[in-house]
Amino acid sequence: MSFLRHFVHRTTSAARTTKGCRNYSLDSSIYKGLNEESRGAGGRFGRQREGRVAYEDAYRSDDKSRYGSDRDSEHRQSRYGNDRDWEPKQSKYGNDKDSEPRQSKYGNDKASIDYKPPELPLRHFDPYNKDPNNADWVRKPARELPRLKQDSEFLYGTNVVEAALKSGRRHMYRLYIYAGENRTKDSKIRDMKLKNMSRMHGVDVQETQDLGLLDAMSNSRPHNGYVLEASPILKIPILALGRMNFDKTRFSIQKAQHDITNSGIRINDLPSDIPNRYPGHYPILLMLDEILDPGNLGAILRTAYFLGVSALIVSEKNCAPLSPTCLKASAGAAEFMPILTQMIPQRMITNSQTNGWKFFAAMPPPYKKSNKYVALDAEMVREASKTAPTVIVMGGEGEGLRTTIVKECDKSVYIKAAEDVEPGIDSLNVSVAAGMLIQGFMPAWKA
Repeated sequence: MSFLRHFVHRTTSAARTTKGCRNYSLDSSIYKGLNEESRGAGGRFGRQREGRVAYEDAYRSDDKSRYGSDRDSEHRQSRYGNDRDWEPKQSKYGNDKDSEPRQSKYGNDKASIDYKPPELPLRHFDPYNKDPNNADWVRKPARELPRLKQDSEFLYGTNVVEAALKSGRRHMYRLYIYAGENRTKDSKIRDMKLKNMSRMHGVDVQETQDLGLLDAMSNSRPHNGYVLEASPILKIPILALGRMNFDKTRFSIQKAQHDITNSGIRINDLPSDIPNRYPGHYPILLMLDEILDPGNLGAILRTAYFLGVSALIVSEKNCAPLSPTCLKASAGAAEFMPILTQMIPQRMITNSQTNGWKFFAAMPPPYKKSNKYVALDAEMVREASKTAPTVIVMGGEGEGLRTTIVKECDKSVYIKAAEDVEPGIDSLNVSVAAGMLIQGFMPAWKA
């Protein structure tokens, strides 16, 4: 009973304290019911909990404050105005929450998502229309090239066309000669020469003034007014290099039975031996792997033929194709040099070594001395062609020669650089390096 009297005394004091406050005024009837409920409740903690709940309910019943109604469903009113207005805010620059695209002085820079620009067809201007006000815009049609054979290719350039006619290693179908009015006297003499060579091989000659046709055949590259339609260049697939004959005039090759390099030619119709360009000495061959630039491949072909290489070996899968672009860079040298292809270089090297061939891998200078590395000016390089047939192996422009191929080679040869070479420019173009390497092997037997 003493605790109940103490609790009622405290709640009554609280009521007197808050009676003058308009924010938390309590009704006397609430305290009357509170005292009655407290008397009838059982348990010390139950009576105290019920009194607290009743007090909190009385506090919640007061829904008026000096800032407005806290329990009203309408927007609260503040003394600064309605700060919970859900209407779009209006600024002095206009409605910036409008769904329509904003118009600026530079045009519509916030177009809606449904806006689509007008579709413009791919067209070109007709240069033959003389009326500038009624220009005729037409769709440019694809130029159809007049091919006599489906697998033929177009050789272009004076040197390439003349070399193809001289060698006679291809099936040639038609020669196109530009017959425009601006042909010089020297051009007409050259025209007559190529016409006579074409007639000797039974090649049809067609003169044309359609310069656009010749440009389309050469992919807009310099053609000098001559385009020859012919079959692809002849390539011989091999498995290994064979042995030399007794007088060193020729060496045999082991041809691959699966021919994927030439269309319409049987493997038995291909030659089984390759002539040595310098009889009485061992030949030097050049093997290329992962040369991807057709320009570099053509330049290497030209350099190798000029310096006396007997044959060129290329990787069928990892090298650039012998396209007209490559043949143009070779300036016709590819028409006179035997071109061999192989599928697995490691196997080809191993099989050829059993027949007496020596392989030298072109590598950058080593970081430390090694017995497998020799400099280009070493005596072993100069004497290599006197002791055995030699193959120089070169890798790609960026990564160089693959490690698996280097391991199969007999030696690695490198070109010395100057001592003050800056990093980043401490290498050579692959075609330049090929020329230096070939020249390094040649002097011993070319003199």
